[in-house]
Amino acid sequence: GSLWIGGSDGSISKFTSGTPDFFSVRDLDKPLSDSIILVTRQDLEGVYVLDHGNSRVVVFGKTGNFIAQYIWDGFERALGLAVSEEKKKIVVFLDNKVYTSGLKHLD
Repeated sequence: GSLWIGGSDGSISKFTSGTPDFFSVRDLDKPLSDSIILVTRQDLEGVYVLDHGNSRVVVFGKTGNFIAQYIWDGFERALGLAVSEEKKKIVVFLDNKVYTSGLKHLD
């Protein structure tokens, strides 16, 4: 598998077997802000980015292709992100509450 790291400047780095592996996001309407939380796992098809500065969650393929974005004012203050592609759910943690939304791009 690979290790994915979100940088403090909104960049995303990918490492495979300890070596930098090229990853570049494509077709994004607005650059990622300098405050992101990144979620992916070996069993997920996508790379999910909670982009605080733009109040959205952006979904990329593991080759960097843009797949979808979900916009909600609450994303700006969310403390965490979890994803279940199997259940087609995105979960965010905000103000001691859990909010869920469907992943429409998986329909």
